Amino acid sequence: MTLEEIKKCDDFASWWIWFPDLALDLMAPEEGSIKLHLDQRVFMRAGARFFSEHGCFNRGYGKTFLEFATMVVVAIRYPNIELSLTAQTKENAAALLKDKFTELIRYYPMLENEIKKYSFIKGDALIVFKNGARIDALANAQTSKGQRRKRISIEESNLMDNVIFEDALEPVVEVGRTTCGKLAIVNPEEMNQQINFYTTPGFRGSDEFNRNLAMFKDMRDVNGKIVLGSNWMLGCWYGRGSSKRTILEKKKNMSSIAFDMNYGGNWVGSSTGALVNINRFMNCRTLTE
Repeated sequence: MTLEEIKKCDDFASWWIWFPDLALDLMAPEEGSIKLHLDQRVFMRAGARFFSEHGCFNRGYGKTFLEFATMVVVAIRYPNIELSLTAQTKENAAALLKDKFTELIRYYPMLENEIKKYSFIKGDALIVFKNGARIDALANAQTSKGQRRKRISIEESNLMDNVIFEDALEPVVEVGRTTCGKLAIVNPEEMNQQINFYTTPGFRGSDEFNRNLAMFKDMRDVNGKIVLGSNWMLGCWYGRGSSKRTILEKKKNMSSIAFDMNYGGNWVGSSTGALVNINRFMNCRTLTE
């Protein structure tokens, strides 16, 4: 291989991870694929370029699909990388992976050529790529303690308290990916230990609300993090999800708090320094047995 050919391969490898949305476009069939909108392209590029992304969007925005699509592009780009999607339970994470995998393959059938095998059994999910990369499911719970992955994406992070995150999930990405070939080193320019958070709004004063504010300050100070968010109007303007009329009907029938959390894009229901800690209150809603 000539030096010019090596340079072209290097440029393509950089382009692939810098523009994950365009990588999908490259694999799209002439008919039947999804036509990504501008905000979706920004979402995917931010998820691939930043050390940590916080996406706070309404129901029906399509954040889980975009999140998984970015993970697949990353898996194709980095051999032997181990990625995980986490949710409140491992079963929920596995169900999300199965649903989004089926959807992505349907719209981009060429991606199936990159898959070696996949398994979706009750309570578990595993996708293995031909280059050795893997995507699987974990829980936002102590059961994930001791696991090791290179990057994780946390679903419904507003339901997770900071104690579980720091004790069980943050150490999951402690070890970076070792490159293939003779050198076998940890690439300092790779997004090792990346943790992305995706959620709908929750309660003000909660751990996730405070994380959102902290990451917003990190974004302002250019510390490698980015915060994105919107209410129902952005997706609706592009024609995604429910129509404007349907959502306004829901607003009439739902409580103001439920509507704000699911469609309005507002953090609600509690204040900083309240007498009852909102995270402890939320934990009381879960039966241990």
